[in-house]
Amino acid sequence: MAYGIAGVEKTTIYLEGDLRRRLQVFARRVSRPQAEVIRDAIREYLLRHAEPKVPSWVGSVTDAPPTDSSTIKQEMRPLWGEHLARKYGGRDRDHP
Repeated sequence: MAYGIAGVEKTTIYLEGDLRRRLQVFARRVSRPQAEVIRDAIREYLLRHAEPKVPSWVGSVTDAPPTDSSTIKQEMRPLWGEHLARKYGGRDRDHP
């Protein structure tokens, strides 16, 4: 990809002398233009430091009380007791 191709815009960056020399040496060693090396380095940096993707539903319930597995079991037990009683014709052992 070179300047002048659609989607590529020119920008100016200022580098310290040592960093500029190291970039020149590296670009020559890998036989690539300096601009391409810089674009790749920026892409890699941005990918590494991107915000983690969170499912859309996370944080969607703001006023719900926190729950843990024991709370859920307590809430579900009466429902499962009724379900088991209907399914097997008896009562849930834990609940008379």
